Amino acid sequence: MCAAVFFSAIFDRMKFPGYLLLLFAGFMAVAVPAQEPTYYHYSVKEGLPSSEIYDIIQDRSGFIWVATDRGVSRYDGYEFFNFSTQDGLTDNTVFNLQEDSKGRLWCITSNNRLCYFSGDSIVAYRYNDALLKFIGTNDRYKNIRSFLVDEQDNVLLGFLGESYVSISNTGKTERKKINGNSKRHYNFDFRFVNGKLAMTCQKLEDPQTDAVFTYDFGAGRKELVVESSPMRAGSYFVGTGRRDGSVVLGTAWTIYYFREKQTPLQIEMPGPIIRIYEDTDESLWISMRQQGTMRFPKGQIPGQAEGRRFLPGKTVSAMFRDREGGMWFGTLEHGLYYQPSPNVKTFFSEESGLPHRIVSICKGPGNIVYAATVKGKVLRFTSDSLTGEIDLYENKNTLELNKDICYDARTNRLIAVTESNMVEIDFDASPAYKPMGGHLGGNRAVLFDPADPSFIWIGRQGYVIRLAEDQISKQPGRRQVYMFNSRIDVLCFTKRFGLLTGTSDGLFVIDKDSARRLFPGEDLLRSRISAIAELPDGSVAFGTIGRGLLILQNGKVKQFTVAEGLPSNILNALALDEDGLLWAGTNRGVSRIELENDSIHVHNYTVANGLPTNEVRELMASGPFLWIGTSDGLCILNRNDMQSAGNPPLIILRKILVNGTERMRDSLASLRYNENMLDVIFTGLSYKSKGDILYRYRLSGADTGWRYTRNTSVRFMSLSPGDYTFEMYARNSDGLWSSRPVRFTFCITQPYWRKWWFIISVSLAVLVLSWFLFSARVKRLREKEMMKRRIVEYQQKALASQMNPHFIFNSLNSIQAFVLGDDKESVMKYISRFSLLLRRSLDNSMEPYVSLRDDLDVLRAYLDLESMRFKEKINCEVRPAPALDLSRICIPAMLIQPYAENAIRHGLLHKTSGTGSLVIGLEMENGNLVCSVDDNGVGRELAEKLQAQRVNHRSAGTSITGERLELLCREAGKDYFFEIIDKKNAAGEALGTTVRFFLPYTLR
Repeated sequence: MCAAVFFSAIFDRMKFPGYLLLLFAGFMAVAVPAQEPTYYHYSVKEGLPSSEIYDIIQDRSGFIWVATDRGVSRYDGYEFFNFSTQDGLTDNTVFNLQEDSKGRLWCITSNNRLCYFSGDSIVAYRYNDALLKFIGTNDRYKNIRSFLVDEQDNVLLGFLGESYVSISNTGKTERKKINGNSKRHYNFDFRFVNGKLAMTCQKLEDPQTDAVFTYDFGAGRKELVVESSPMRAGSYFVGTGRRDGSVVLGTAWTIYYFREKQTPLQIEMPGPIIRIYEDTDESLWISMRQQGTMRFPKGQIPGQAEGRRFLPGKTVSAMFRDREGGMWFGTLEHGLYYQPSPNVKTFFSEESGLPHRIVSICKGPGNIVYAATVKGKVLRFTSDSLTGEIDLYENKNTLELNKDICYDARTNRLIAVTESNMVEIDFDASPAYKPMGGHLGGNRAVLFDPADPSFIWIGRQGYVIRLAEDQISKQPGRRQVYMFNSRIDVLCFTKRFGLLTGTSDGLFVIDKDSARRLFPGEDLLRSRISAIAELPDGSVAFGTIGRGLLILQNGKVKQFTVAEGLPSNILNALALDEDGLLWAGTNRGVSRIELENDSIHVHNYTVANGLPTNEVRELMASGPFLWIGTSDGLCILNRNDMQSAGNPPLIILRKILVNGTERMRDSLASLRYNENMLDVIFTGLSYKSKGDILYRYRLSGADTGWRYTRNTSVRFMSLSPGDYTFEMYARNSDGLWSSRPVRFTFCITQPYWRKWWFIISVSLAVLVLSWFLFSARVKRLREKEMMKRRIVEYQQKALASQMNPHFIFNSLNSIQAFVLGDDKESVMKYISRFSLLLRRSLDNSMEPYVSLRDDLDVLRAYLDLESMRFKEKINCEVRPAPALDLSRICIPAMLIQPYAENAIRHGLLHKTSGTGSLVIGLEMENGNLVCSVDDNGVGRELAEKLQAQRVNHRSAGTSITGERLELLCREAGKDYFFEIIDKKNAAGEALGTTVRFFLPYTLR
C-alpha cells in the first residue's frame, strides 16, 4: 500500500491514531547501534500476503496469526496459510486480532465488520448488520478503536466517543456511558489484565476531570483514576494497561505513565509513537515511526532507563512475544521479523563492519573484554557495549591474519599475535599499537608466563617457544624452544600440571627442560586437542576435534560425546564461568555442561536461541555475560537469561486421512476392513527450531517401539483389523520433548468373513455342503458303478439278442436249404458270413469301443445273411458319409444292428408287395454322430397290430439297445437323442419308418 493510501486508511479507520501526528511531526535521525540481535525476516517472498502488517497474535494452539492489508496469514513454523475475502473474511484489510475464551480468533476489518475463525472456516459475525445500522453516519462511531468478546459471546466495542457499545449475544445493541456528562468524549481500549477487563480512556474536551482509568466491568467501578491528566486536549493516543495496574499512553512524541495516587510521568520520545505493548515478561515495548522499537525490561520506566532499540529505521506496527520467548515484529513496509531471543546481542559484519570470524576473546581489566577478528581487527567492549576498535593493518598493503590475543593483569598489557608478528595494543595511547620486533613465523597462540610476566610463551607451527619480550628481536636471546612434530592449537597453564599444550597429535605437558606426552598410554589423549580448561576441583577438560569432551580426573580420562547430549563431537572452545559451569563451543552451537560424578547434563544453544550461526570458534565467560565468537561475528549473552530450560514444543494434529479422504476423530471408532491406509498429518510448533523438529511416534497394535522422522506426515499401509493407538511427540532444537502428545485411537473392524457369526455359519454350511457333496459323490459313484454294470449287462443282452437261438436256428435252416438245393456257392458264402458275424461279434463284445469300420463290417455281415436268407425280398445298404474317418471314429459295439434287425423283422418281412429296402446312414451334424435306419416297410402301426397277434413272441432287442444307448451317452457326456419318424403318403398310407439317434463316440 502506498503511503498516501495508507495514511488515508489510518485517518478513516483510526486504528493507529498516532499516525495523525505524522502530518506535522518531523523525523529524527538515530544512529544505528553496533549490536543487533538475530532476526529472521519474512516477506511476500516467504509467503505473506503483504508486507504491511497491522497486528500479530499467537492462539492457544500455538499458531502465529498476522493481520495485513491483504488478509490474514497463519504461520506454523514451516509455511504461511493465507486467508482473504474468498475464504470468508469480511474485508481483506484486517486491523486487529483477538482470541476469545472459546478459542475463536476474531478479526476487525476496515469496513467495521467482525468475523472469526472456527477451525479453518471463517464465520461472519451474525450481528454485523445491526452494528452497521447502529453506527450509521455518526462520526463518533465511525472507527472501532478496540473490541472484546466475553465468555457469553457479548461483544464490547470501543469508539472515539464518550461511550462504548455493547452487543449482547441476542443482538441487542446499546451505548454504555462511563460518565454521565454526555459532552465529554473519550477513546477506549479494552484488555484482559490480571484476569480483569481493563479499559483505558482519555478525555478530549475537559482536561480537568477524570481522564485515564481502568474499569472493572464485573464490579461496575473505576479502579484507577487520574485527575487532571497532562495529556493535551484533542490529542489521539495509543496505550496499554499493565499487569502492575499502571497505564501507559502515548500521543505524538510523548509517553504518559499513570500510576494510582502518583503524579503522572511525562516522557518525550525520539520519534512519533506508533504502538505500545507489554509482553509476558512485563517488558514494555514502544515503537516509533521509522525508529524501530525500544524495550524496557520489567521495573524500568522510559525516561528513567535507557531502553534497548530493535529494528532501527523501520516502522514497527505490531509486537508479540510468543510462548517460547521469541519476539515477533510486524512492520508497515518490510513485513514480519522474528527474533528468537531479545537477550542476545550480536555484532554482525554487515552492521558493524566486523569482518569474518572471531579468533580470540580475552578478559581485560574490570568489565572490559577484548576480541580479535581474523582480518586484523581488535575490539574493546565495556560491559556489553563496543567502546573501541583498532585495525592493525588499516594502512598496510598486505593483510596478516590474527591468531590470538592475551591480556596480563599484572602489567595491564594486551598483546596480539598474527601469523608472523607480535603487537602490543593500548586503546588509550597514540598510536594505539606498536610492533614488538622480530619475525616470528607460524604463530598460533600466545600466553604471558604466570611466574614472570616479562616472559611470553608462543605456540607456533611445530614448536613452542618461551622468550623474554626484550629479547624478541635478538638471536638467540633468552629463549627456550620445545620441538613438536605437530601443529600447536592451544596453550593453557594449570595448577596441577603446569603448561599444557594441545596439538594436532594430542596432549603434551612442558616441563622445565622438555616437552612430553601426558599419560602416554591413554589413547584418548592422542586426539587433536583444540581447547583446555581447568575445573574448580583440579580436573582438566579438553575439547577435541572429533572425539567430543574429555575430562582428566585422578589420572583417568572420561569421554562424553553426542550420545550424552553434546550437539557435536567437534569442540572448538571451552570456558569456565564464575559458577563453575563448563561451556563448550562446537560447530553446532554452544553447550552448557554440568558435571555430576560420571555423567553430564547438557543444555544446548543454537541459532534457535539467537546465535547468528552454529559455528562457534571462541568462548569467554566474564561476570554475567558469555562472550561467543562465531564465524559470523560476536555474540554477547546474559547467562542469567540462559538458565531457563525453555518451553517444550506444541504438537498439532492437522489431518487424518483414511484411504486418502479426510476423517474426523470421532469417525475412527469403527473403520471398515478395507479402510486400512492411514495418513497422519501434524505440525510441531517451535518457531525457534526453524523446522528442525524431530518427531517420534508409534502405533500401538502394530509397532513395538518408537519410530523417528523429521517429516510432518506419516503413512500406515495395509493395516490389519484390530484396535490401534497412535502417539506422537515433537522435540525442538533445545532437545525438549512436547509434554502433551498427539494421541488418538481407532479400530479397523474384521471383514464379515472373519466375524464369529460368519465363521460359524460358513462352517455349518461347509459341513452341510460337504455332507451333500459326499452323499452326491457316493451316489454318483454308485450310479456310475451301476451304470457300468448295466452297460455290461446290456452289452451281454445285446450280444445274446444278436446270437439268440432263433437267429442261429434260422441261419442253420438256411444253410440246410442251400445244401438240399445243392447250392454249394451259397452255402460257402453263407457259412463265411455267418462265421465272420460270430467271430467279430464275440471280438467286439470284449471292447467298450470299436472302430466304426469294424462295427459296420459286422453290420454288413448280418445284413448279407438276412438278404441271402430272404433272397430277393429285401435289399439292404449301409451308407456312411464320405467325410467320416471310419478308422478313427470309435463307437460302442452292437448299437446299430438291433435297429436294423427290428426294421427287417417288423417292417420289411410283413411287406406283401415289392422289394423291401433298408438304408442305414451315418453322418456328422454339429459335432454329433447321427445314425439313421430307414425302411419302406409296413410302418409301425401295422407292425404293432401284427405283433400283438403273436402272443408267444417277445422282442426286447430295441428296448435293451435304447436303454444301453442312453446309458452310454450319459457316461460319455454326450447328448442323448432318439426319434422315430413314421413315413406316410398324402393319403395317410404307411410308407415305412425312419429311426434317428445320436451315437456316442470317441476319436482314436
